Amino acid sequence: AALTAARTTANSIYIPPKVQAQLDLQSGLLHASEEKDFKTAFSYFYEAFEQFDSVEDPCALKALKYMLMSKIMLSLPDEVTNIVSGKLALRYTGKDLEAMKAVAASAKARSLADFQNA
Repeated sequence: AALTAARTTANSIYIPPKVQAQLDLQSGLLHASEEKDFKTAFSYFYEAFEQFDSVEDPCALKALKYMLMSKIMLSLPDEVTNIVSGKLALRYTGKDLEAMKAVAASAKARSLADFQNA
C-alpha cells in the first residue's frame, strides 16, 4: 500500500528519473515475488529500465535482467532474444546478457543440465 501511495505521489509531482526508476523496480520486485504476477512485473521492470537508461545509470542492467527473467518465468524464453537484440538493450551486451540467453535456452529446452552449464 505504501509503495502504491508513493507511486501515485510520484506521478502527481516531479520526481527525478532515478527515484521513479527505483520505485518502478521495487514495484516489479513485489509483483514478481509476492504475487507471482510476472506480466505486471515485466511492465514495471521495463519502465525502470527506460528511466535508468535515460540517465545512464548502471542499474539499467539490473532492470534489464529482471525483464528477461520475467519473460522466462512467463514461459516466453523466445522473447529474451528479441529483447536482447533490441535497440535499447544493445549497449548492455556482455556476459550478463549472454548468461540470461543461456538460461532462456535451457528453459526452452526444459533441460536442467543446460541450466547448470549456463
